[in-house]
Amino acid sequence: IRAGMYIDTPYERVYFHPSAEPPANVPQELKRRIVELNSADETVRMGRCVRGILHALIGDFYEEEIPSRIKELARQRKIPPQIEKCMLNITQWRNKIEHTFGYSISSSILQSLREDYANVKQWVQKRKLLISNECMEM
Repeated sequence: IRAGMYIDTPYERVYFHPSAEPPANVPQELKRRIVELNSADETVRMGRCVRGILHALIGDFYEEEIPSRIKELARQRKIPPQIEKCMLNITQWRNKIEHTFGYSISSSILQSLREDYANVKQWVQKRKLLISNECMEM
């Protein structure tokens, strides 16, 4: 597979591109949709990493327990209030995207989530928590 290649399926043509940004020659509506899909994927990955951080702190739990587990860790002073807020925000948006077909977020919200995630990563690094490298590379 190389950038610029495509595969025709019975329903669509799938193009391969070397970056998350759409190519310059893509029609504006398709470019907008690609950006939306990429933002949704990035938000879901941030949420999965928050789950991984929680797992490193407390072990196994059910998916639906994530917000209550975050709040409990904050009450126990195991995570600071700012990190609690960041984790809850990321989790909230991740849940909206994962449980709503076709949901996407605006660029301003995505930028805010990136800032929240940067704060969480910085806190994880200070605490020297062991989480996946994929989460730290985001």
